[in-house]
Amino acid sequence: MASRPEMREDDESGFCKFFRNLPHKNEDTVRIFDRGDYYSAHGEDAKFIANSVYRTTAVLRKLGREPGLDSVTMTTMVFRNFLRDALFRLGKRIEIWQSTGKRMDWKVVKQASPGNLQDLEDELGGHMENSPIILAVKVSARASEARNIGVCFADASVRELGVTEFLDNDLYSNFESLLIQLGVKECLIQADGNKKDVELNKLRTIADNCGCAVAERGVADFGTKDIEQDLPRLLKDEGAAGTLPQTDLKLAMGAAACLIKYLGVMSDSSNFGQYQLYQHDLTQYMKLDAAALKALNLMPGPRDGAKNMSLYGLLNRCKTPTGSRLLSQWLKQPLMNLAEIERRQQLVEAFVNDTELRQTMQEEHLRSIPDLYRLAKKFQRKAANLEDVVRAYQVIIRLPGFLESFDAVMDEQYKDPLDAEYTSKLRQYSAAFVGLQDMVETTVDLDALDNHEFIIKPEFDEALRTIRKRLDRLKREMESEHMKAGDDLNQDTEKKLFLENHKVHGWCFRLTRNEAGCIRQKKQYQEISTQKNGVYFTTPSLLEKRRDFDQLSENYNRTQSGLVNEVVAVASSYVPVVEKLAAVLAHLDVIVAFAHVSVHAPTSYTRPTMHPRGTGNTILKEARHPCLEMQDDISFITNDVSLVRNKSEFLIITGPNMGGKSTYIRQIGVIALMAQIGCFVPASEAELTIFDCILARVGASDSQIKGVSTFMAEMLETANILKSATKESLIIIDELGRGTSTYDGFGLAWAISEYIVKEIGAFALFATHFHELTALADTYSQVENLHVVAHISEGATETESGVQKKREVTLLYKVEPGFSDQSFGIHVAELVRFPKKVINMAKRKADELEDFAGKHEEGFVQASREEVEEGSKMLKEMLAKWKEEVESQGLTKKQQIERMRELVKENQALQANGFFKGIQAIVFSMAFGVYGQRTQCAHLWGDARAIRNKLKVQLKLSISRLRMVQQKDTAKAKQQRREMAQLLEVTQIGKLQSARIRVENIIRSDITTELHEMLELYCELLLARSQLLDQPTPSHSSTPIPLDPALEEAVRSIIYAAPRTEIKELHQVRAYLVEKFGKEVAVAAMEGEGVAERVAKKLEAKTPSEELVDAYLGEIARFYGVPFGAPKTSSDDDDDEPSGGVAEEADTEVPLAADGKKDDEREALVKATPPRTVGPQSPLRVVPPSPSTDNVAPKLKLPGAAAAKVQKAAEKKTPVKKDNGPGGKIPDVDELSRRFAELKR
Repeated sequence: MASRPEMREDDESGFCKFFRNLPHKNEDTVRIFDRGDYYSAHGEDAKFIANSVYRTTAVLRKLGREPGLDSVTMTTMVFRNFLRDALFRLGKRIEIWQSTGKRMDWKVVKQASPGNLQDLEDELGGHMENSPIILAVKVSARASEARNIGVCFADASVRELGVTEFLDNDLYSNFESLLIQLGVKECLIQADGNKKDVELNKLRTIADNCGCAVAERGVADFGTKDIEQDLPRLLKDEGAAGTLPQTDLKLAMGAAACLIKYLGVMSDSSNFGQYQLYQHDLTQYMKLDAAALKALNLMPGPRDGAKNMSLYGLLNRCKTPTGSRLLSQWLKQPLMNLAEIERRQQLVEAFVNDTELRQTMQEEHLRSIPDLYRLAKKFQRKAANLEDVVRAYQVIIRLPGFLESFDAVMDEQYKDPLDAEYTSKLRQYSAAFVGLQDMVETTVDLDALDNHEFIIKPEFDEALRTIRKRLDRLKREMESEHMKAGDDLNQDTEKKLFLENHKVHGWCFRLTRNEAGCIRQKKQYQEISTQKNGVYFTTPSLLEKRRDFDQLSENYNRTQSGLVNEVVAVASSYVPVVEKLAAVLAHLDVIVAFAHVSVHAPTSYTRPTMHPRGTGNTILKEARHPCLEMQDDISFITNDVSLVRNKSEFLIITGPNMGGKSTYIRQIGVIALMAQIGCFVPASEAELTIFDCILARVGASDSQIKGVSTFMAEMLETANILKSATKESLIIIDELGRGTSTYDGFGLAWAISEYIVKEIGAFALFATHFHELTALADTYSQVENLHVVAHISEGATETESGVQKKREVTLLYKVEPGFSDQSFGIHVAELVRFPKKVINMAKRKADELEDFAGKHEEGFVQASREEVEEGSKMLKEMLAKWKEEVESQGLTKKQQIERMRELVKENQALQANGFFKGIQAIVFSMAFGVYGQRTQCAHLWGDARAIRNKLKVQLKLSISRLRMVQQKDTAKAKQQRREMAQLLEVTQIGKLQSARIRVENIIRSDITTELHEMLELYCELLLARSQLLDQPTPSHSSTPIPLDPALEEAVRSIIYAAPRTEIKELHQVRAYLVEKFGKEVAVAAMEGEGVAERVAKKLEAKTPSEELVDAYLGEIARFYGVPFGAPKTSSDDDDDEPSGGVAEEADTEVPLAADGKKDDEREALVKATPPRTVGPQSPLRVVPPSPSTDNVAPKLKLPGAAAAKVQKAAEKKTPVKKDNGPGGKIPDVDELSRRFAELKR
C-alpha cells in the first residue's frame, strides 16, 4: 500500500460540504474524482472501492471534522483496472468529475455504463472482448392480446442503430433470445418505482439472467415527439429518413427516442449524418436462451479456469481484437440460411487444406493488425493524432502481403470463394488507400519512428528545418557525452551503459544494476532513480543539453501542429474505408481461427453435411465434446448419435452417475451450434439438419435473493421450452423433476416427455434416472432408449469380521441402445470417500427397497405391454381361486401361504410370464398384508394395539388443538362482527358492496369454525370408543368386524376432511386411520363415500348465497342495535332442533345503540346468578343452540326467555373440570351419542 498516493485537499471541510450537496445518484453509480496524477472516491463509493479493489477498509481516510468523509485514492493503473472490473463484471455506471480550477467547482466530464463506453475508451485501453451493445425496450401488453415488443439497440463503436418489433409470449422468450443474439450489455426499460408492474418485472429478471445491467428511464423518455426531428439529423441519408419503413414501428421508435437521449448523441455534432438505421430480423439466426448459453458453455464463466473450458475460449485463436469480437457475435447468432452456412464452411475448408496459407495469415499478416474499429472511432471523434495516422498507414502497407498470399492459391475449388470474400475486396480497399499512403510517405518523417517519434518531415517548412538541424546537433553532442562517460566509468556503451530518452526524466544515462556501484562517490554523476532495469543518472553537461533538447522539441511540435492537423483531417476522410477493411479482416481472422482449431484438435474435425431446414436427419459418427477432449490427460470415448425423423426423434438416456450422460447430450447441442456458425465439427462423419433454436434444461441452481427455489428455476426453464419449442428445435433436458418428491417428479417428467413427443415433435435428448420413463418407447415408435455402459465385477475382500463381497463398477462412457435400471449412486459416494458406516447403511436400505420391487431376482427383465395384459388376467384368476379356497376351508395363515405357493407352482404359464416375475414379491406381500423377504411372509404391517395407543394420543392432541383454534376464531369473529356493525352504522343505503364482501369473509370464517367443531366431536367419539379399534381380526375370515355406524362415519369424515384443514395433529390422526383400515377405505372416503353430508357441505368451495349474506347482515344489525333494512321475524323452520354447540360469547356483548329499558333488562339478566337448583336436565340442554351458517337466528325452545338467559349465565359461571391430558377427560359414551345424533340432524 506504500505506492498508494496520499490524499491532498487544501479545504477539507469545504470539499465535504460540496460532496454532501451533490445530486442524488443511483446505487449502481460510482463517482470518481480526477485529481491530475491520481484519482479519489468518497463516501459509500470509497467503501465500495476499498472492499472490491484493496480488499480492506484500512486504506480509508477521513476528510474533515467528525464524523468525517470516508475517502480513498487510486493510482492511474489501479483506476483503470477498477474501471474494467466495474463496467464489465459488476455492471456499474461510472461518473468522472474534474475540477475547473476554481474553488469547489467540479463538473462531470466523462460518463460510462456497460453499454456506453465511448468516453472511457482510452482509459479501458481496448480491453473489450465484446462490442458494447446497449438496448432500449418498450412493451405493449394487454390481457387479451400477445405482448408486442419494440426495441432499439446501438453499437456506438460502429455508429449503427438497429430496430425491430415482434410478438412474444408471457415468458418473453423471443426477447431473451434477442438479448443473447446481440450480446446486450445494458438494457433500458421504463421506470417502475413501486416494482408492481408484472411485465416490467419479467423484463428486468430476463435482462438480469442474461448478464445485462438494467437502467430505468422515465416514461416521458420513451415518447416519440422528438424522434421525427432527431433521427433525420443522425442518419447519413437525411432526405430518405422520413420514408424509411422502420419509422412505422411505433414501439421501436419510442425505444429509439429513449436510447438517443440516454446516449446523448444529439449533443455531439460529430454524430450528425454518421449513423445507419437497419431493421433486425429475429428469425435469421438460431434462437438461444440464457439456459442454453450456460448449458453449452458458449462463453467463459467466472469459474472457468482453463481457456478451453468454454467454446469461445476453444475457438478464439483470433489474432485481432475485431476478430475476437466477431467470433463472440457469431457464437450467439448461429445461421439459419443453408447457403450462408455452406459458404463459411467452404472458406474454412480452404484454409484447412492449405497449411501454408493458414500459417502465413496467422503468423505474418493478421498478428500485426490493430483494432481498426477503435482507430476509426478516434478519427470520428476528432481525438486522433499523428501516431494514429501512422498506425493506419502501417495497416495499408501490409495489404499487398495479404493479396500476394491469396494470389498464390492454385486450387480452383477454393480460389473463387476466396476471391469473392477477400481478394477482390482487399484489392479494392488497397487501391482506395493509395492517396493516404502517398500523403503519409510525403509528409511524415518515417525514419523518426525508430525513436518512437511521430513528426512531420522538416523539409516542409524552413522553421522546421532549422529546428531539426539544432536537434540533430544536440543529439550528436549527447552521444559524445555518452562515449565520454563510458570511458570515464570504464563501461561498455553498447551492453552496460546506455543513453535513453526516458518518458519522465528525458535524455539520461542508464547503468545495469550490477554495475551501478561505479558511479558512487563521484560527484559529477547525479543519480535520478533506481528501477528494475537499472539505475538512471545524468551529468551537469547532459542535463543542460537535455533541457535544450526538450525546449526545441516543444518548439518543433508547436510549429508542426498546423501541418499535423491537416494530415489528420485528410486521414479522417478515409474512415468509411477503414471500417469496411476492419469488417473483412475480422471475418478472415475468424475463418482462419476455425481452420486452426479444426486442424490442431486431438483428432481433426470434419466438415458436416447440412440439410435444409425441416428436412433430413442428424447423424454423427464418433462424436466428441470439443472442450472436454482438449483437457489434459483425457482420452475421450467417442459415441455415435442418430436422430432420425419418425424413428428416433426422442432419445432417453439412462445409466450410472458420472457415466457421461450429460456430456453426451450437451456435445450434440455444441456440435449443432458449431455446424450452424460455419465451423467444422468434432466427429468422423456428420450430417445435421438446421435447427431454429436450442433449448436446454440442465443443472440445478436457485436464487434465494429473488425467491426462486431450485425446483422453481427448473420449472421456469421447462415452461420456456414447452412454450417456445417448434418441430425444428433441438431440446436438451438433463434431469427433470428431481427437485420435488419422487412421484411428483416422475409424473412431471412423463407428462413433459409425452407432450414433446406428441404435440411438439422436436428432436430431443432426455438424460434421466427415472428408469420407468423408458416405458415411453413401448408406446411411441419415435422414442428410443439409450444407456451408458458400466462394467460390474464381483469380488471379495478379507476384513476382521470375515470375507465380504465387493462389487466393482467400471464406467465405460460408451452409449449403446437399450436402457439401464441402475444408477450406482452409492458407488459415486464411495469414490468421494463417504464414511464406511454411511455406505453400508445406504446399501442395506437400497437392497431392502429394490428387494421389495423384485429387482434383485435373476433374469429380471422389463415386461412388454402384451405380457402385462396376459399376466394380469392369469393373476386375477389365480387369486380368485385362492380366495375361494381360503374362505370355504378356513385355512390358517401358514396354510394360506402354502396354498398360494402351490397354486403358483401349478400354473407354469404364470411363472413364465415376465410381468409376474417382476411383481411376484408384491403379490405375496399384498395378499397377506406383509412386506419383507419373499421367502417368508410372516411379518405383519403393524401391531394393532400400538396403533391404537398412538391414535389415542393424537386424538387428544387434536381435540385440544381444535378447541384452541375455535376459541381463537370465535374471538376473531366477535371483532369482525363489531367492525361490521360500525360499518353498517355509517353506510348509506345503496352503498353496501363493501359490507357484503366483509360479510362473505365472516361467513367463510364461521363455516371453518363449525367444521372444526364437528371434527372435534368426531375425535371425542373415536376416543370414547377406542377399545373397538384394537379388536383382532379373525384369521379364518377376510371380512372385517362391522363398525359402529357413528364410528364409521367419524373415520370416513376425518379421512375426508383432515387434508383440507391446517390442523397438523389431525393429519397424523388421518394417517393412523388409513394405516388401520386400509387404503380402500381411504380412497372411498376421499371420493365422499360414507362422509357426513354436513362435513362435505362445509368443505364446498362456493360463494355464500345472497339470502345468507342478507340474513347475516340483518342478524348483526339486530344484535348490535344498528338500524338496517327490515328485520326478519323468526318463524318455524323445517329444522325443529337447530344446530347445537357452544353459544358465541358475542351474545353477551353490549350493543352499539342501547334502547333504554330493554338494554337495562338485558344487562341485569346477563349479570344475574341463577339458583343452584337450576341445572341441565339432558346433555342437549347443557348449552343452548347458537347461530350458525345453516340457521343464522335459531329459535330457543325453553320454558321462557328469561329462564334461558339465567340458565346461560349460570353455565358461564360454572367451571368445567378438564383432565390434564392434551385432550381433556374422555367423555361419557352415552352423552356423546346423544350429542352426535343431534349434530347429525
